[in-house]
Amino acid sequence: MTDDRSRKRPRSGRARKRLVRAHAAHAGVAYSVAARQVAAAGLAAGETLGDFGRTVYPVAVRGDGRWSLAGRAARPVDVRLADAHRGAGLPGGRAGHLVDRFPPARAAHGPLYAGDGRAALLALLYLVAARPAPALGERARAAATGEETAVDLVCADADRAARRLLDGDWTILWDRIDGALTAGAYPRLRSAFRAFGDEAGAPWTGARQVLDALLVVADDGHAPGTRVRAGLAAGSVTGLWWTGSGPPVGYDVWLDGAAGPRRMRPGDIVVLPRQESP
Repeated sequence: MTDDRSRKRPRSGRARKRLVRAHAAHAGVAYSVAARQVAAAGLAAGETLGDFGRTVYPVAVRGDGRWSLAGRAARPVDVRLADAHRGAGLPGGRAGHLVDRFPPARAAHGPLYAGDGRAALLALLYLVAARPAPALGERARAAATGEETAVDLVCADADRAARRLLDGDWTILWDRIDGALTAGAYPRLRSAFRAFGDEAGAPWTGARQVLDALLVVADDGHAPGTRVRAGLAAGSVTGLWWTGSGPPVGYDVWLDGAAGPRRMRPGDIVVLPRQESP
């Protein structure tokens, strides 16, 4: 009886080979490369290095149905069409669409995608960044498909430009927003701008996290709220760092129990298993 159980029990070497093969298939790398990565990072089953893959709606922060791929896909056709048309409307319509698409949530360290006035601030960012805006006809054709990702593709340059504005000095950006409002007739945005008082009253972090999650849709990466580990310490992604194109080049990770986030390279973090919502 003991011998039978021993024969059925998988050997550690076979289990490791299965893990390496699974990682190679998931990461799209050669078996030898995957073996080195598994050994270096101590990857367990289902874990991946932070420089591969995509997590858009992390399980750890999902709330209502909006926080899942299944929830987005299950919207009625008329709702999907209305959402797509709204998302194609720059600057205010797209801003409101994104705030609804990535609603406030909580992580182990505190709130994410939060802050009063996020839609107004995003609209102000698009007002500065989207010059010139993507062609109205092109946006309309994308919206007519009812697919928000088609609209994302058309607005990709404006989205990335809006996000990159947030990597600069917020005081200088505030002056640029003021100048853009002065140059055009935007009474509602001017009112929202004044309601913030000054740059200190704007929800910069929440707006940044919304745009981070949006850029992940097209360029891969792991949205704020994704659970990761660095060595043996677990934590949550709170921000991403981008260049002019391609996936993120760095992550802000708030390790559990730490006083604040640390910036890390993608290859230095491990994404924990089953992060993407169904």
